[in-house]
Amino acid sequence: PRLEKPLQHLSLPDWHSRLNQLKNAAYGKRSDAFELRHLARNLRNETRIQTYWDTYHNNDKLSDRVAELDRWRETMRILLKRVHVEIVSLKEEKACTERDLDALLMPLTVVTDSISMRDCRLGSELTYDEGDTELKNELCIVENNQRLLRDQNQGAWEQLNRLQEVKFKLELDLTDKDEAQGIDQHQLEVDKHCANVTFKTDSTRVPKNSCTYNNWLEYCEELVLLTEKTLSDSAA
Repeated sequence: PRLEKPLQHLSLPDWHSRLNQLKNAAYGKRSDAFELRHLARNLRNETRIQTYWDTYHNNDKLSDRVAELDRWRETMRILLKRVHVEIVSLKEEKACTERDLDALLMPLTVVTDSISMRDCRLGSELTYDEGDTELKNELCIVENNQRLLRDQNQGAWEQLNRLQEVKFKLELDLTDKDEAQGIDQHQLEVDKHCANVTFKTDSTRVPKNSCTYNNWLEYCEELVLLTEKTLSDSAA
């Protein structure tokens, strides 16, 4: 009698065939795994290179932006200093004009009183003599000088208001540029090792009330032109 398990037995060729199938399947899986690792490694390398150059170009643009802001800030500081000096000078001139106006009150009072007293003459003595003519000429001169000084004082007051308005705009613009320069400088110093660096959703969104670079540049140039014109008008 044959002592063997009552199970179906494989022939040796079938066993070799099954073994070859397993080997081929294992080789296929290894090849797929190798290809996946190779693709992942290439993707990591490409991502690292792309990130490096993107960071380099961004830092280069940020450096240019910080330098441009520094130039504009220095321009605005110089203009603000000139406006401040002009305001102080114009206030002094206005004060001198007001003193000159006050000084004209006495001559004007004397001339008008003299004319009034001469008008009190009676009868044939009430004539247009040389004294009367000179007094009236002097009155015209004093009143004309008073009018000119008053107009000059009014013009100085209006010019001071314009200078104060320009000064306010310059100070506000400088404050904004100082804050923007600080933010850009901080961004320039940030890297992947910095603390508090987190993922931001929709990081490329455009904030409300923001303006384009061309609009920003146009505003800066217009503010410089306005300041120069106001200073020129004040000097004239």
